[in-house]
Amino acid sequence: MTLFEYVAVAASLICSFVAVRILGAIPLVLAPDRRYWVHAAWVFLLLVLLSIQWWIFWSYRDVEWTYWRFVLALAPLGLVYVVSSLVIPANADRITSWKAHFFGIRVRVFALALANIVVMVLCTVLLLGHPLLHPRRIVPGALSALFVVGMASDSEKVQGAITAAYVFLLLGVALVFARPETFSVAP
Repeated sequence: MTLFEYVAVAASLICSFVAVRILGAIPLVLAPDRRYWVHAAWVFLLLVLLSIQWWIFWSYRDVEWTYWRFVLALAPLGLVYVVSSLVIPANADRITSWKAHFFGIRVRVFALALANIVVMVLCTVLLLGHPLLHPRRIVPGALSALFVVGMASDSEKVQGAITAAYVFLLLGVALVFARPETFSVAP
């Protein structure tokens, strides 16, 4: 077994925990008496984000592994787990309004999503050798701006617009980076 395979097992375990948490809660999230479309969209977006981050993990196959690189590589997935724990708490069956829940956690969710962007950029710089200033940083920059607005605004309309923009940007990322070689180690 290579070091990459060893690290990939840990990444796969974290991904599995997130997926189980989210998929298990979908019936509760979609229950008509408490459903909120922004929250439901975030639940599904977390699954998309998780799949993108797992897919991009292949880019780390040529990294010279150390303990700290291992920690850095797993940090984005760990942050997705923490966000999923906020979005779908352990007592999800007791939540009577996903709308009230979403607005109660939105600042923490957006702050952690912003931290995830920062850590993912650090991963591409420190693990893959990509330059910090590069045109591919436009999408993380746009997402960061969305997340800052999300932390600041408690308007339903603004949250809806942010969610719609996040759908657009995240699906765009999924299309652009459909091949994991896009994030290969810089020459």
